[in-house]
Amino acid sequence: MPLIQVKCDEGRPSCRTCTLRKETCVYLSFTSAIAASPAQSTPSSATRLPPVSCSIPDLSVPPVPVPVQPLPSPETSPIYDSPSSDGADSLALTLLGQQQPASPSRLQLLQEPVYIPLSGDLDEVKLLWAYSCTTYLSFATQIEGVEKMERALRYKVIEYAIVNPFLMDCVLALTSMHMERLGAKDLTPPRSKSIVYRARAFEGYRKAVETADPSTFPALVCCSLLLCAISSQMFLAEDTAARRLYVLNWIVVWRGIGLVLNLTTPKILGESGLMDIFIRPPINLNLSALHIPTNLLFMVTSIKPSDPDFPEIEIYYDTLKFLGSLYKELKENGFTPILDLRIITFYTFVPSRFVDLARAKQPRALVILAYHLALLKLIKTIWWTAGICDPQIRDICEFLGPEWSPLLSVPRAATKLTETEDIAKLLLGNHAWEPPAMSFEDMIAKTEEQRAMWSGLWVNNEGRAQEFFPDRIESA
Repeated sequence: MPLIQVKCDEGRPSCRTCTLRKETCVYLSFTSAIAASPAQSTPSSATRLPPVSCSIPDLSVPPVPVPVQPLPSPETSPIYDSPSSDGADSLALTLLGQQQPASPSRLQLLQEPVYIPLSGDLDEVKLLWAYSCTTYLSFATQIEGVEKMERALRYKVIEYAIVNPFLMDCVLALTSMHMERLGAKDLTPPRSKSIVYRARAFEGYRKAVETADPSTFPALVCCSLLLCAISSQMFLAEDTAARRLYVLNWIVVWRGIGLVLNLTTPKILGESGLMDIFIRPPINLNLSALHIPTNLLFMVTSIKPSDPDFPEIEIYYDTLKFLGSLYKELKENGFTPILDLRIITFYTFVPSRFVDLARAKQPRALVILAYHLALLKLIKTIWWTAGICDPQIRDICEFLGPEWSPLLSVPRAATKLTETEDIAKLLLGNHAWEPPAMSFEDMIAKTEEQRAMWSGLWVNNEGRAQEFFPDRIESA
């Protein structure tokens, strides 16, 4: 900034700009300002201050511009108590050839450093900012602004992450993954850092589960949810062998939510402010059974006593009832946030034994997984599910071979479709089906109406809504 020239009239100096514009100059006179403070100096002492010179300044000293507009008084200045203000003002007055007055000067030169948490760096600050702006919505399947879930994800998760490093690593890993997916180069840390965040997140989570410290339970349940999204990165891994049938590992991560919830109680979860994150719609299993696809129902009911899967008929049937609840929601209400929520929480309901059967690559379990992956394609609002369904369906079809090909015709056909309505018609087996005509406002109202029926209730692993504070969450 160029030095402002003043007239050689110490009695009433003014700047050249105001003189040319014929405006009243409000140039601050240090002589009059200091003389006006009787507690600090007398008028006679003020006259002994060196006059402001109009000569060319010594270029060896950086020029300091003199403000041309009145500054707020010390009483109203928001940085009056700043510990750096006096030092900055002292430097400014020294460069002007003035003595520092005893009272705080009206010159306010302030530099604020970027806040960086302990043991953090600028990349982490950027990631935390990005999380609070957009990444926190990664699990908000509801319409934006409708659910308390978003507020809990945005504020409560960070509150617990600050005091639990393993949760902070989860937040950083998820956000770096999101920024990379969005192509936000300025906010994406180096690939090596993203890998470190993910590795530390899983390792810290494992150790916290083994320790089972009650003070970390709220952070643990948050971490168990975030890891479901973080682990989806492996679906896009460059290693083809690692991607093949990775869904079998992914469902284990989802079941981990129930295992972690079993360490605590809904009462503790409610008091922590995190209950809204783990909202699950209740399920009427009797009605859902009526919507099970007929070919899948026949697949289970036709199991013969000599079949190794015969003892597992009940497990398969229970799982199909949860799958039927997705078909029921789709057929009756169409594409709504509640449908997205039912699809995304499917693996939190299925029996643990079904997960074991899928991990053992039992054909009937893999067929059911293929149908759920086809339903997962209906979700367009969650970025970390994009692009993971089609390759996994093809892997299942290839693994099972021609023997199970007739049962996999629907999921296989879904891999060739992209429009949600086309996929829905295929799944429902009704090419004349149309989603219910509903305006955006009506969809919000219907979503709120459905949610209000089970608000304040805890939905157990059998889909039943029960009292908000049972002693323990039962595991399936």
